[in-house]
Amino acid sequence: RHVLYPVIKDLELCDQFDEENIDVIISDFTHLTDFVFKTQHTNMDDMKPVETITLLDIIIVLSKSEGKRSILQKNKSLMINTLYLLRMIHELGKLGKEENLKPISKLSELANLKDNQQLEDDPIFGLKVKLIQLIVNLVWEQTENQNIVGEHSGFQLLLDCSQVDARNPFITQWVVMSVKALCQGNPENQAILAGLRREGVADSALWKELGIQLDPNDDKIKVASSK
Repeated sequence: RHVLYPVIKDLELCDQFDEENIDVIISDFTHLTDFVFKTQHTNMDDMKPVETITLLDIIIVLSKSEGKRSILQKNKSLMINTLYLLRMIHELGKLGKEENLKPISKLSELANLKDNQQLEDDPIFGLKVKLIQLIVNLVWEQTENQNIVGEHSGFQLLLDCSQVDARNPFITQWVVMSVKALCQGNPENQAILAGLRREGVADSALWKELGIQLDPNDDKIKVASSK
């Protein structure tokens, strides 16, 4: 089946998928990511990045359709694996174990690259943004998935991913969108975020961009609605 997935992606055949097809895609994605988690592998090659990212791209396309998104949202393994794959990728980049996962946040670092096109041609270019984009779609107006992210320290992870990174264009904006999607209609998650705001997690500029304010009188948080 994995031979067919690039063809499906390139020919944009996702519109023809029914629930059974979608379940197969989810199963293959979670199987690949489960292998990495269960064996505690921390090498990108072990993750079969090309296959995994091809499946991820297909799932993201599916998640943009309201009818197909509801099928994806029912699968809690997909929600959990997406979150933990983001955590693994982010930690590998912070630890410097994978050169092509290390954030590029300074113009001087970008200038030192021999070939910007080579950066964009890397199969894992934009991987963290794709995972955050999928998280946004999986939690969209879906309380159970919102709570899964909140209960698994997802806010801390997402806020830690918010710095500008040339390997992940627009990642700050996607973090903003993800936080708003997680808080929409969810008092429990708003309370978690209020606690992080009080603790000083992330800088004030990010909180302002998130549209988050703490009322000094009643210690409640106000989150701007997603648009």
